[in-house]
Amino acid sequence: MIRQKINKTIRYAGAIAALCLFTGQDALANPMYFYPAETWQITHTNLTCRIKNQFNNGFIITIEDKKNGTQNFLSNLTLNFRQPVFTSGKIYNASVAFGEDAPQLLQVHAIDQETLSIPLGNYTDMMDKALKSPTLKFAIEGNDFNFSMVGLQQSVKNFAACTGESAPQPAAAPPSQTPFNPHADLYSQIQAQTGTPLPTAARPTTVVPTHPAPAPVKAKPAPAKASTANAQPQKLPDHLYAQIKAQTAPEGTDAQNQPKNLITPPSQKPSTAAQEAANLEPIYGDETDTIKTMPILNTSDWNLEKATMRFQEAERQLTALGQKLQKERAQCKIEKKELEALLFDPQLTSEQQLAKLSSLEEELKRTKIEMQNQKVRYEERIKILENQLNSF
Repeated sequence: MIRQKINKTIRYAGAIAALCLFTGQDALANPMYFYPAETWQITHTNLTCRIKNQFNNGFIITIEDKKNGTQNFLSNLTLNFRQPVFTSGKIYNASVAFGEDAPQLLQVHAIDQETLSIPLGNYTDMMDKALKSPTLKFAIEGNDFNFSMVGLQQSVKNFAACTGESAPQPAAAPPSQTPFNPHADLYSQIQAQTGTPLPTAARPTTVVPTHPAPAPVKAKPAPAKASTANAQPQKLPDHLYAQIKAQTAPEGTDAQNQPKNLITPPSQKPSTAAQEAANLEPIYGDETDTIKTMPILNTSDWNLEKATMRFQEAERQLTALGQKLQKERAQCKIEKKELEALLFDPQLTSEQQLAKLSSLEEELKRTKIEMQNQKVRYEERIKILENQLNSF
């Protein structure tokens, strides 16, 4: 047996001012979920990855993943109650349920006086649902706890990255190829027969390198005068001119709609340094390295969770105010009865109480009459004394 009832709310980090002790009946009458007070934090070592969070009642839940060769599996779920209520090394019977599943009776191990360990590795169905269920229900020897695992599903991706599960590698870029030019053979025939250099529009497209090497600067030679013989272009044969016109004419479009830039875009092949950086696997430190944490939730998800936390906190405060109001009403009834007891003897019947009240009223009347008579006597005596004074 646990030496004492477990406090469901403890003082931590100055956030909770007093201890709140609930019995098992209170937990059944007013079920309440404890929610995470922070984002889920991931820590890692050479052999394990852990994801944990501290809840608003101070308890800490940790899920541990151990690596076994190429397989990763959840091994333990630990609950730190932050209070010495267990016997270290003892086995306890506890009820565990993820989400809406039926509770299962398990044997949990007390790591120390404050922490219990649930062996998830022995239960395959629970191991699959531990990271996906929105709630965790835990009961041990009459103490029931409901935990809201909000935000855990959003952190599964980062947790999988920590455990070293296979992630999609970037696909290698295809080798660059020489651009296809359907008119290359025809242009070479024309150049061979006429001895005229190809026009700019008929030249094959070239691939511009991503980082071209700077060309050496050379002195420009003096421009030679063009000979008059070469000033006039040579006329092409008729059959070659017809072939060029048929193959280079645009299909269904005007010449003005042709693209002006015939230079192909630069190759999209990543550089060697970029490929090496992409292929690097994440390197985790050994067990002596400083534990690092990863951010879990983005801004929108965290804002939604904070709104949920505030709503649950408002519900808890409304429940507490309702209980306080009931206590005040009961106290008011008690005080009312005490006042009635001061006025009337509770041992007497209602008729006897009325008779006693009438006798008190008659006594009050007699007292008033005596006071009036005493007043009249005083006035008469005063008049006698005044007459005696006037006679002198």
